[in-house]
Amino acid sequence: MDFKSKIWFRLTLGILFGSGLSLFFVTIASGQIKDELVLIVESKITLSPVTPGQAGWETKAKGEAYLQAKSGGKFSGPGELSVTYDFLHAPNPYFKYSSMKGEGSFEVKGVKEGKNLRFWFEHGRIPVRGTLTVNIPPTSKTEPHVQTFDPHTLAPGGPELERGVTIELRDGATATIEVPGVGKTTFTLHGIELWRVSIVGEETDKYQPNIQNEKLRNESKELPIAVKFDWKLVGEFTVIGSGSNRSYLNGQVFSIDVQPILIFDHDDLYRCESTECMDWTKEGALVGKSIGGTVTGNSVRLKWPDFFPVECLRCTPRKSYLGRIRYQQNFGTKEFTGAISREELPLVNGKVVRGGVSDWMQYSITLRKLD
Repeated sequence: MDFKSKIWFRLTLGILFGSGLSLFFVTIASGQIKDELVLIVESKITLSPVTPGQAGWETKAKGEAYLQAKSGGKFSGPGELSVTYDFLHAPNPYFKYSSMKGEGSFEVKGVKEGKNLRFWFEHGRIPVRGTLTVNIPPTSKTEPHVQTFDPHTLAPGGPELERGVTIELRDGATATIEVPGVGKTTFTLHGIELWRVSIVGEETDKYQPNIQNEKLRNESKELPIAVKFDWKLVGEFTVIGSGSNRSYLNGQVFSIDVQPILIFDHDDLYRCESTECMDWTKEGALVGKSIGGTVTGNSVRLKWPDFFPVECLRCTPRKSYLGRIRYQQNFGTKEFTGAISREELPLVNGKVVRGGVSDWMQYSITLRKLD
């Protein structure tokens, strides 16, 4: 995924849930003058009931926003908003709300004003889902419960209005909006680095039972058999900040190809073929999965999602004197993604890190900076 052609926005903020509430507009400082920016947001808002019959709840949220510069000093990007509500007090003793979660898309727009960026969110409807239990003796009933949230309430404004959230375009700047007794929302703006990590390697499962047949004409009455898995794995991840102050933001699997190769030197005696494996996740399911990570100094350690390649074999005797007993076995190992996840990778463009385990696993990891 190239951020120059597909800029995505993920932002989670504290939500003032309900009617009659508004967000105070203040000038805050964060940002960087670049074509691509990321805004980190962390928020915790707790609203207690003021009068009997009102609900009380806590909103926790954190996230990030990707913005891309357009012509004429404008900024814009598609958005995805995540929201969580935990109710502390139900509006009456007969109602009980579960924790509610929501996620949805919206549009963010902005305009550069001198050294600042003023942005706002377009109107939208994001569902926030949970359950509501109504307990009125002698009956009790739990049903799905849905609220909607308009992201525009977080950052109202528009091109014709002198309102919105104003952010200084300066890398690493932070600011906090505090509401005494309620909570706060903290903003930090960074430049971003997009990296691609490419891995080629192999791992061999040679620890499954050999083909055994008392009619074999060798001394051991066994034929060694193994399967080597050739890996090609590509991921992309985002780092924010600069120099030794960089930190890991997110990543995902871009592509994966794992090819099993049979290692068997007695094709004249047995014909081996692949069979369908039951309850096996194909490698294509890994594409788009999240890659975790941490940055320490100028190195990154990536946490790849687990994947267990499997090759299911059935081998049939070719010689009549060997009888008709088939050999069936599943080959595979679980160690490859774990091994590459333990590597410390210097954040240097073109850097290659090689590693392995004994004689049954080898790999080469290459880093490329894309922006």
